[in-house]
Amino acid sequence: MPKASGSKGGKSAANSRITSKIEAMAWNGDFTQVAIGVDKSIVVYSAPKADKKAWSKTAEMENAHGLDISGLDWSSVTNKIVSCSHDRNAYVWTLNEDGTWKPTLAILRISRAALCCKWSPDGHKFAVGSGSKTVPVCQFDKEQDWWNSKIINKKRGSSVQHKSSIVSVAWHPNSQFLATACADKKCRVYCARGAHDDEIQLGAMEDFVEDSDPDFGDALFEFVSQGWVHDCEWSPNGKQLAFVSHDSSVSVVNFSESSGAGDAQPLVTTIPYKGLPFTTCLFSTENQLIVAGYDFFPLRVDKDGDDWTYGKPVDEMKAKVNKKANSAMAKFQNRDNLGQDTKVEALLTKHQAAIRCLAINGSKLFSAGSDGRLQFWNL
Repeated sequence: MPKASGSKGGKSAANSRITSKIEAMAWNGDFTQVAIGVDKSIVVYSAPKADKKAWSKTAEMENAHGLDISGLDWSSVTNKIVSCSHDRNAYVWTLNEDGTWKPTLAILRISRAALCCKWSPDGHKFAVGSGSKTVPVCQFDKEQDWWNSKIINKKRGSSVQHKSSIVSVAWHPNSQFLATACADKKCRVYCARGAHDDEIQLGAMEDFVEDSDPDFGDALFEFVSQGWVHDCEWSPNGKQLAFVSHDSSVSVVNFSESSGAGDAQPLVTTIPYKGLPFTTCLFSTENQLIVAGYDFFPLRVDKDGDDWTYGKPVDEMKAKVNKKANSAMAKFQNRDNLGQDTKVEALLTKHQAAIRCLAINGSKLFSAGSDGRLQFWNL
């Protein structure tokens, strides 16, 4: 287990590129600090204030894991960070009074990499997606002083099961249901009620579920896609579920409406996209989605009546004018340095590589990508 670690102060980045790459990002409750997964380490930064552009490093958990970090989440209820890694482990980090972070081991019982993790909205538990085709749901055991897990796996007599890696998980707002995005081209919804949940609250899903009192691990829904599912997310009121797939599509499940088919099923709307696939999604409102991925810019998806349509990109993608580009000196320098007259210009998008993570706080959108950039956007 890594030791409690942290550092006060440190270097600052004067622009949006704060590290070499970002594969995992998590903000605290008031969006004043962000945790970044950099290789095997976790770095915590204070967000720039209005009059400054610099990122200030407040803590660093060096070698927090044995292999690269694959998932991070920061609970707004308990102020704890959960991290997971390809080393098959997960840790819950608690902030000490001296500014260091103390890790507590979570017992996952998986034989393949841990690929994602997410706190429940109530802060009592967290779920971990894995390459073992299972989802450990962890709660704290006070007697043993660790986070013990119950496993979501195929139940006897059920035909629903994960047949590949679970790459993303999303909690319903009531913390009793869990959506999973799987590489077997399916998005599923499971009951993940905890010991403290006295009564199940199905809400809008009640009309489509046969058992009104499901047990932990019961599969409630299974939605098919034409490509492996990268990410899934619930709407703020829990009546809609969105997921993005590698076939360059966005699908939205509306539990308030029926599909009209013979079997009672919620309405699923799939919106094809002409560009490259999306890797992440989130709801900004009940009527708007933000998606991003291999096209390097966040994109709005707006609800118009019963239909969903692609709106304007959040990134304006303005070209920078280079007055010296056609000068004789510039051509000579390009021939000397590049072996050609013209220099390959940077992409018009703020991000120069795939966007991996999105977060939202009111009208502010935050995106992080494999280029190491963390961008702020006004919606």
